Amino acid sequence: MRRFFRSAAFPILIVIVLAFFAQRLLNNNPPESPPTLSEFEAQVKSDPNAFDEVIFQPKSNTIKVKPTNAEEY
Repeated sequence: MRRFFRSAAFPILIVIVLAFFAQRLLNNNPPESPPTLSEFEAQVKSDPNAFDEVIFQPKSNTIKVKPTNAEEY
């Protein structure tokens, strides 16, 4: 076990672990949440042509939306 701590693998492992945790701390942006139903209705009322596709999924109680100029949500 002492041989591992004296080898070059141990400092490299420490640097990798520290880089992983630093990345997690610096990239702490919460994911963007989809709009609520009332927000979605307001979007539709303000611009009805803003969506290419809207799929209602009653079993999962969700709506799959594909806007004309953005990623689907």
